[in-house]
Amino acid sequence: MEHATHVMLTMWSTYLDPATIGDRQLEGLIGAATGLRRSIARAIDDEVTWYLGNRPEVVTLADDNDEIVTVGDLIGRITMLVVFLDQWPLEQGQCPVAPAFTAFGRQYESLITDLVAGKRRQPRRRRDGAPPIPQPQRIELASVRRRGRRKR
Repeated sequence: MEHATHVMLTMWSTYLDPATIGDRQLEGLIGAATGLRRSIARAIDDEVTWYLGNRPEVVTLADDNDEIVTVGDLIGRITMLVVFLDQWPLEQGQCPVAPAFTAFGRQYESLITDLVAGKRRQPRRRRDGAPPIPQPQRIELASVRRRGRRKR
């Protein structure tokens, strides 16, 4: 899971241009790189499923249009925001995504704490399948096209 999280961070670092944060809305950013982001999020969710025992009774399946977010979804959102927070010029004041970063961080911590304690079932996308699932494989970020960058 640590490796997949690093791959997600690398993907966002390559895909997004922090210089344009003022020109974009948060939901638009979350929708960016949808296919690749979704593949990495699924790899993370698969790791969590295996960690929890790969049993159907520890999972809650959600449809894509449900507002439930998975561990992989949250890691995707958090790593995306880290890219902007890391490169935000301090002289411009507080980064506009800082409150969202804090909210997603709290949501992630609550979910993980409850999963590990057995107080909650793992949210998982129905399209990704119910346990038992095949053993997760290491995911690699072979190549991502760099988007055109604006000059600062």
